[in-house]
Formats: sequence, structure tokens, C-alpha cells
Amino acid sequence: MSSTADFPFNRDWRRRNEILKLHLRTGPPYDALDFNKGYGHFSSLSVETAEHLLQEQFLDPDEKQNDSPPTHVFIAFMRRYPGVTAHGYFIGPDRDDYRVTIEGIAYHGPISAEMSEEAKRLFGSADDFELKGDSLYVWYD
Repeated sequence: MSSTADFPFNRDWRRRNEILKLHLRTGPPYDALDFNKGYGHFSSLSVETAEHLLQEQFLDPDEKQNDSPPTHVFIAFMRRYPGVTAHGYFIGPDRDDYRVTIEGIAYHGPISAEMSEEAKRLFGSADDFELKGDSLYVWYD
């Protein structure tokens, strides 16, 4: 993870979790609400919710998950292609590295040649990149 060191994250984790609540990934191996672990996972995050997290400063637009593009690139792709969702994790309030991180995207539906080419160009080097038929999955470790 790399983040802008001086990004002023909103530390209101209760509000953050309220925004994320419909997207929390729970059950084995995840327990999104167990802050004893210091983190949680989310999936199927809509572009609207991602933008909401940006507006309230829970997401750093310039953060990168290791070798991934920055957050704003994922969100711009999601804006251009309706139905693309994000997945990732969040760090609890008791840790110094408190944040929300997008580590990939997913999509199921018709994939245009334009979408396919842009996905390959932007995300083709991901740790997990799957583009076949009507499915796109991108994940950065």
C-alpha cells in the first residue's frame, strides 16, 4: 500500500462503516466487523459509494495498492463503465495505517471492445487479471 503521507483521512470510522455496510464481506475467512483483527473487507462497491467515500475523505484518491493504479483511476474506469464494482479492505481506527483501500474491480455483463482494451491497458499487469466472455476481475496483492 502506498498513500499520500499527508492525506487528511476522516477518522470517523462509525460513519465510514455506515457507508460501507451494504458492501461488507463477512463469514469465513472474513469478519468485516472484527476490529480485533484491525481490518475488514468489502466487495461489490458501487461507483456512487466510492465517490461518497472520496467526498467524505475516507478514500485517498492517490493511494495505490502496491503496484496498482491510484484509486482515482479505478473510480474513473467505474464511471465510464456502469456496473463495474470495486473490492478491497479497510483498516480499523486503532491502527496507525487507518484507511480504506481499493485493491481491484469486478464486472459481469457485456464487455465492449473499448472496455476490454482499456481494462488490459490499465489493469493488465494486476496480480490477478481475468477477462473472458462477459466477466472481468482485477486484483492487486
